[in-house]
Amino acid sequence: MSESQFPQQTGGYNPSSGEIILDQISSITSASSNISLSQNIYDGGVWWNTIRQAKNSYKISEEYNRQIKTNIIKAVHRLILTI
Repeated sequence: MSESQFPQQTGGYNPSSGEIILDQISSITSASSNISLSQNIYDGGVWWNTIRQAKNSYKISEEYNRQIKTNIIKAVHRLILTI
């Protein structure tokens, strides 16, 4: 927040009362503040690539689990057939 003092002047406007002042004003204090936010609009496709990579990783893990189950079933069948 910043605050400024202005020198003496003749006339002005009072925003709180809405009236125009025509006599001498000894000083005016003005205050202001600002806020700034920023967000990427375009990230070069990184976000979409991250989602695609996560989907692929999930599919790979599902296939790996399916392969493990298949190997266990094969091993059990082999064991039963050798008895």
